[in-house]
Amino acid sequence: MSKQGLTLTLLALAFTSTNGICLGAETDDGFPSIDFHGLVDTRLVSADAERNWLDGDFGKTRYGEGDTSTQPRLAEASLIALPRFNWSTSGYLHLKADPDQVHALDIVEGYLAYQPVSTQSYRFRAKLGAFYPPISLENTGIGWTSPYTLSYSAINSWVGEELRGLGAEASIVHNGELHDVSVVAALTAANDRAGTLLYRRGWALHDFKPGLNDTYPLPPRPSAPNAEPECETPFLEIDERAGYYAGANWRYDERYSVHALYFDNHADPESRESGEASWLTRFSSLGTQLELNDGITVLAQYMVGDTLIDVGTRDIVLDYQAAYVLASKALGKHRFTLRGDRFDTTHRGASYGSDLSENGWAATLAYSYAVAEKQRLFLELLDIDSSRESREAIGQDEDVRDHQFQVGYRLFF
Repeated sequence: MSKQGLTLTLLALAFTSTNGICLGAETDDGFPSIDFHGLVDTRLVSADAERNWLDGDFGKTRYGEGDTSTQPRLAEASLIALPRFNWSTSGYLHLKADPDQVHALDIVEGYLAYQPVSTQSYRFRAKLGAFYPPISLENTGIGWTSPYTLSYSAINSWVGEELRGLGAEASIVHNGELHDVSVVAALTAANDRAGTLLYRRGWALHDFKPGLNDTYPLPPRPSAPNAEPECETPFLEIDERAGYYAGANWRYDERYSVHALYFDNHADPESRESGEASWLTRFSSLGTQLELNDGITVLAQYMVGDTLIDVGTRDIVLDYQAAYVLASKALGKHRFTLRGDRFDTTHRGASYGSDLSENGWAATLAYSYAVAEKQRLFLELLDIDSSRESREAIGQDEDVRDHQFQVGYRLFF
């Protein structure tokens, strides 16, 4: 499916009901109706870091020019439309603008949701469109933002980059007196390129969410450091094969929860279309959330998987894993957060000079203050240490330490 076709499909899903009735005149029950919400996120950034990955380098942060710099930035301006067609059927459309995306305005997510009214302890939910798989424990805020930090963990930065697609998801939730249990499963498409960034760039920690029509540059290949820059189109369907994910969640007393999910894009590693190849990408994700006394929240998550492409003469295989632990304390209008990340990739069968393996760690310290009901001030310090042999092919040091300090101001409406 082309990117233009995907965009038109999502717009149609979000703004028309199953009967084709556009949002306009209301029925006796007050439907159809629509609500709007939004976010404006501005930053003042001071970075002592290598050139960032959005400029086609190996940088691990969103902002970095290869030297020390301080600059104001617009992180994003988002508008979220929430149409409701009847008691059971609703929609979601997230439109975003920021200077790092290719188009002035693009779709982040867009889907139809169906949840029939139930008086039982079991509830059924379904959605159709483009959406994130239910992996992140951090990104619970409006517009898939995090209430804890400005930059996401390595795991959830990658979820935001490459793991969306067009799909259909269904879940069943059972609510007990103390225990809540749910299972979820989905068929997905348009994510055959998932794995490309982990192979070419490795892990990164940032908050950039590419739109469904976005492209971005890839770092140089070690074998051809002076070749023409390549661009990546993340959301493509190449082999006409559906992928899937399945997971389960358990929550106790609204305070403790465990989340598990397996993802397989079921891509054909031999398939090609218009010069683009499919990556067979699979992983398992396990996470937990603890709500402790005194307003303390603890999140922990681990992901392990591999990605594979067939280049004709051999298979290229990349194993990857990442983990983080986050602790956050709310104190009135204040919130203090500390997160530690560990990440690595292993380029199986690589020879010296072409090895795209990496390993590293990161520490994030963040503070936020609720200036008003819908305004929040953030301070964040991000420290990333990573080692990657392929940097040497373009004249950089193999081991790099990146630092980034941000002051962020978010206005919600």
